[in-house]
Amino acid sequence: MNSSISVTVLGGQEEVGLNSTVVEVDNDIVIIDLGNNFEDSDFGVSYYLPNIESLLGKTDRIRGIFITHGHYDHRAALPFLIDKLGFPPVYGSPFTIQLIKQHLKGFKKVSQTRLIPLQPRQEINLGKIQVKAVHLTHSIIGTYGYFLKTIRGNLFHSGDFKFDDTPFREKATDYQSLREIGRQGVLVAFIDSTRATSEGHSQSETEITQNLEKLIREAPGRIIVSTFAQMLSRINQIALIGKKYQRQIFIKGRTLEKTTQIGKQMGLFDKSLKIRDAKQMEQFPDREILLFATGSQGEEKAALARMLEAKKGLFKVKPTDTIILSSSTIPSNIVTIQKLVDRFADRGCRVFTDDIIDIHAGGHGHQDEIKKMIQLLKPKFIFPVQGYISFRHQLGFLARSFGYRKNEIILAKNNQPVLINRQGFKKTSGKTRPPTAVIENYPIKNGAEIVFQRKKAALRGLLTVFINPQTRQLKTSFWGVPEFIKKEIKIALQQEIIAKRDPQVTKRKIEDLLWEYLDEELIPAIKVEISSN
Repeated sequence: MNSSISVTVLGGQEEVGLNSTVVEVDNDIVIIDLGNNFEDSDFGVSYYLPNIESLLGKTDRIRGIFITHGHYDHRAALPFLIDKLGFPPVYGSPFTIQLIKQHLKGFKKVSQTRLIPLQPRQEINLGKIQVKAVHLTHSIIGTYGYFLKTIRGNLFHSGDFKFDDTPFREKATDYQSLREIGRQGVLVAFIDSTRATSEGHSQSETEITQNLEKLIREAPGRIIVSTFAQMLSRINQIALIGKKYQRQIFIKGRTLEKTTQIGKQMGLFDKSLKIRDAKQMEQFPDREILLFATGSQGEEKAALARMLEAKKGLFKVKPTDTIILSSSTIPSNIVTIQKLVDRFADRGCRVFTDDIIDIHAGGHGHQDEIKKMIQLLKPKFIFPVQGYISFRHQLGFLARSFGYRKNEIILAKNNQPVLINRQGFKKTSGKTRPPTAVIENYPIKNGAEIVFQRKKAALRGLLTVFINPQTRQLKTSFWGVPEFIKKEIKIALQQEIIAKRDPQVTKRKIEDLLWEYLDEELIPAIKVEISSN
């Protein structure tokens, strides 16, 4: 397809997180978002990053990276990948850029990276692509969608969005810009599908105020609140309620402390608020304490988890504590969060989550908002992004319910290039590129294979036999092997030592023994290794 725009979504098409979209017009490339996935600590993986192999031969053509907002799943891959991409300039809202700057400091890459804050409606010309920032509402301040004007057609990327007409101390969505974009014509609209399965309209930030105020007013002792560290509007909102009921405001947790400091420097907190270091809590009675702590997703090293481990001191959990988790549940963390809630409940605390009472307004538009976005933009093609496969298909069904045809909805996989022009689109076969695993804070290209081997080692039994070739002494290591057969195996091994047979012959004899004693279903779960070294 000549004269086409090439689009490749590197991540976010088969998972929640890992968001990144590459747009290529002739020799000019822009990247929208470069995020990680939500933590997957199983088998030593901290998180995954988008696979950028398809870009490595084109780094001189990358004109810029545009970050929609400050959540990790949209920008946290930058410290790992920015150098491999040739340090292109990074754009975002002033708050987003400050978060990125703070993150890059830990990797000593700030001085090499051009960080450029954009104001709402500001436009940047990058070769044959002109990019305009459009203010949207989400669960974090400084959220932008991006309008890309190109000679091949115009595109709009929503990032994460909802239509909150009464956000807390922030401007509502820039509807005027969205209408104007729709009038200019949109070839492709990339639309957030995270809540495409949810009917109706999402909640406004101000709608949860009444419930939060009730919990704070009635709490008998300390109040411990945990939310996402970047949600400054929520922190501001809760802190002002606490102040109303004579609570002193404290912060505990490194990420929260850094983000709060950024918010103070940028004037994003109410000027009447005084936020104290958590060590000062000893100066006040429990009835006057409201503490913000990291760890709403049950993270092992976060402040909430550490409080549960404390045996004495300021941060030891008390039965009079009220715990408020004002955040959404990341799907992969459901069990972890439930265990955290249970541990606090077991200490006698009152624990409130969004499942119990509305104390969190999600950041993603429901079906009514998705429809409204489509109606404002009037795109020729709809490209669902950011969600599991079923979420994106549901957004497609939603679009078809009010007039779009199947051939006007683009459903592509991760790393599958799509060529788009005014006549239609063509999905190419692409190359399967698994995400890059970060293991021990280091990106591993073949991380998927390492994780596969670790899973095998964790989920299969392992019988290791060491035979000293000189002394013929025997050492065995059993993992996952039933107790009743260990004695039989050791007897068989002693016989093999006397016979001085080849290790491979011994291995086959042990495997025969396993077949004799174990159920057929269990045999594949036992791995036998024989070594004479």
